Amino acid sequence: MTTPRLNNLSGKPTLGRYTILREVARSNDIVYEAVDPTINRRLAIKELNVAATVSGQAKRERIERFFREGRAAGAMNHPNIVTIFEVGEDNGRFFIAMEFLEGQSLRDRLHTAGALPLGEAVANTLALCSALTYAHERGVVHRDIKPDNVHIVPTSNGTHTVKLTDFGIARIMDEDSLTMAGQVFGTPSYMSPEQVTGNPIDGRSDQFSLGVLLYEMLAGRKPFTGDTVVTITYRILHETIPQPPGVPYEVAAVMERAMAKNASERFGSVAEFGAALSAALTQSQHGAQAYSVPAFAGAYNAPIAMTPTGGQATQMYGAQTQLNPLRPTTTGGRTGGNTGDRLTNPTSPSNLPQAPPRNSNVGAIAVATVVLLAVIGGAGFALRTAYYQAQGAQTQASLVKLTNDGYELAQQKRYEEAIALFEKVRRAGKTADPVTRAKAATNEAICYRMLGQQAQKKNDLAAAESHYAKAVEIAPNDSDAQTELATVRKMRGTTAPAPQTTTPTDPNNPLAVVLAPSPGAPAPGASPMPSPFAPEVAPGAQSASGFAAANAKAAQAAQELLAKGDAAFQAGQRSEAEAFWREAVGAGPGSSAALTADERIKRYGTALEP
Repeated sequence: MTTPRLNNLSGKPTLGRYTILREVARSNDIVYEAVDPTINRRLAIKELNVAATVSGQAKRERIERFFREGRAAGAMNHPNIVTIFEVGEDNGRFFIAMEFLEGQSLRDRLHTAGALPLGEAVANTLALCSALTYAHERGVVHRDIKPDNVHIVPTSNGTHTVKLTDFGIARIMDEDSLTMAGQVFGTPSYMSPEQVTGNPIDGRSDQFSLGVLLYEMLAGRKPFTGDTVVTITYRILHETIPQPPGVPYEVAAVMERAMAKNASERFGSVAEFGAALSAALTQSQHGAQAYSVPAFAGAYNAPIAMTPTGGQATQMYGAQTQLNPLRPTTTGGRTGGNTGDRLTNPTSPSNLPQAPPRNSNVGAIAVATVVLLAVIGGAGFALRTAYYQAQGAQTQASLVKLTNDGYELAQQKRYEEAIALFEKVRRAGKTADPVTRAKAATNEAICYRMLGQQAQKKNDLAAAESHYAKAVEIAPNDSDAQTELATVRKMRGTTAPAPQTTTPTDPNNPLAVVLAPSPGAPAPGASPMPSPFAPEVAPGAQSASGFAAANAKAAQAAQELLAKGDAAFQAGQRSEAEAFWREAVGAGPGSSAALTADERIKRYGTALEP
């Protein structure tokens, strides 16, 4: 134990030039409240507390680590990072002088309040995202994000600010490491998988720990617990986090991605994590405004005709095509940030489900597992579940490459070249992966729409009409393309060509309607597919407006069921929520609400059949 020496003039203990007022805390180090007499500034002094039994190399490393904390935090000037004034030594005693923080630690706040309100938890996390982004940009990884190292400082207007403290085990990326390879530092419950295994870390490790911290603030408990360190670290490495009740899906999805086991599946940076979290709060029903669920990275937004081996095609209903792409990740279902329209990109072949082992009791099943059908509410909606044999991986890889190459060309606005590649994938045949073909077809239609918009800006309405018509041909459910086509035709004074009721639907188009052609061109915004509520009628007996009205009714029913499911989920009634979502899927196939419900079933459902 160390004691500050007495100043001969004042009679009060001092450390360096600072006058010690009282001891505030003691753990690995000792913290004092102090005053800088030269400017009469109140501050905190942290003194290194090295046990008498520690000596030699261990003591030198402990001292160096203490000074690294001072250098790491002292080089920063950020409102959410504790300010360091001096790192010094006084007769063999090492100390750091820093700003004195009123208030309490986040740990104390959680002990008092339990789970925090959503807005407060997210606000705290965003402040820490800002602090960590600043640190990471300067090559510093904190490595010990936990409630004890977060301070809640009250402000004069009744709110609070957040300060990140204790860079004691921070890793300065451009300096040599003090530790041996594989040595572990951190607090077990908040450590990232790469920390647990002693692997190299970067800012994504702090992102994982911050996700754990957000979970604890929202749930009032840690996501990974256990009686021993071994149990805790096993769960960090292998177990998925339980869904905290009452947390909006959008926030939960962002948190889930930040806590991905594989660092490559997390957000690219803490800044991206913060941006996605902020958007999720705004967009959730608990935020400042209502919203529609954004498309997530890797999703496809088009109807897909999936054909089981030797079977008849089953129509899959999806949402409308979208524009202005963002580069998708390979996480296959996590929220991808921007809510704007986008091109889609297929999942890597390595992410495809593998074929069953030879000794499996399902060995008698043919080359591909048949798509699981779940008939819901008489609508005949098919759940997307398809498994592909490993021997098809090479073909799939070539399709993925073509689609990705087309995506890059489209990003460069080289739409004609992109279309050529997308068309090859779209026409690959029914034995090819329908998901990849659908993504390529969706992207192809988007490129035609972009060409149409370019032509329209040049007042070349004939070319614009041709491009829009091609988009509608490829993606007949794209209401935006239908509207654009109808608008240009109105400007030109032309009309839609008569429907070719005797011409079968193109079997090579994964977005084409597999059902019999509709009796006429749909009104702009109306689905060309029969509504599940529409009565059986002879061809030509139901108008486009009738289809639109029936589809609107179905979409409204799906929206109401989706809302009921959302309410049940936020009340912690997961099974009831899933039941409502399934009803929504069946009530209005193809509607935005049905698509949203389907995605929530896949993300949060507990009763999906194998």
